[in-house]
Amino acid sequence: MGFFIVLFAVFVFIAYKSTWELTPEEAGFDEAALEAEQKEPFNFGKWLKDVADIFIGYFSTLRNKTFRKYIIIYLLGQSFLDIFGQVWLFFVLYNLNKPVAFGSALLGMALIGEPLKPVYGWIFAKLGPRKMFSLNFAGAIIGLLGLWGLWQTAAQNNTAVWNVMLYVVVVWWLIFRAMTWFIPWNVFPLIPDVDMIMAGENRGGLYIGFQQFARKITAGLSAMAWGWYLGANGFVEEAFKAGKPQPDQAVNAIGNVLVWWIIAGLAIAWIVSFTMKLDKKTDAVLLKEIDRLKAGGKKADVEPETKKIVEQLTGIKYEKCWPQTAE
Repeated sequence: MGFFIVLFAVFVFIAYKSTWELTPEEAGFDEAALEAEQKEPFNFGKWLKDVADIFIGYFSTLRNKTFRKYIIIYLLGQSFLDIFGQVWLFFVLYNLNKPVAFGSALLGMALIGEPLKPVYGWIFAKLGPRKMFSLNFAGAIIGLLGLWGLWQTAAQNNTAVWNVMLYVVVVWWLIFRAMTWFIPWNVFPLIPDVDMIMAGENRGGLYIGFQQFARKITAGLSAMAWGWYLGANGFVEEAFKAGKPQPDQAVNAIGNVLVWWIIAGLAIAWIVSFTMKLDKKTDAVLLKEIDRLKAGGKKADVEPETKKIVEQLTGIKYEKCWPQTAE
């Protein structure tokens, strides 16, 4: 145990020394102002205004064209993975005719995604976000189609070939499911750079706040949606708890949710990802232009290609970017 504590501390120290890039002031943490604010008496009117400002700030992030695309991809991917996790045991029991404990054991193989993260990182660096999204969604959809095929042949679930294929398909799916979680969190650090040239300040905290806020909402809505759909198709929760059969209509509904709903969600995210222009190359162009403007450069002197990239990523005219500097 002591060895792992020391190892953990070493890696935390390495992360601390190698990933910090902003001073507290640049990141928006004015310690003196925060301490002074804490000493002030509670003011309900000011608190209400602060809450309103937070939500106004949240929705101001949607001016960012790249973030609008990113948040659609992120929310669709994560919400439909939620649905998979919530419906999986129903699918194993009623569609694959296997015990619930067996389904839980299969999901335990999700750990396979952990040692693959360095591989994902290498692929991300080589392909960039757009191509890796395509690889991810294509692979995930193939895995879901594999589960559909196993459902259609579940009558043979006592054969060696069918069971081997079940393990193969589940491992395949879990590899790409882990990738669906991995990619957005590696794209996100580039998003505040797009906002920086729009607003002229670092608002990364606002973006992560809105992302998590929207994520909570869609997680709840997705659970309500599939729950309503299964109920409307005759699913009986008490029968599941008692290990009893469900009506055929309910069984088909479970399969539709786990396979076709998720395929539809991932397909929409895939289509949106085709239009993603943000990658390390375009981000480098952004950062170079931000540095030029910080140094007092004039907007009129912008290079045509840089101007084009800025407008593609932000979705607004270059002249409206970096408000500190007028034309």
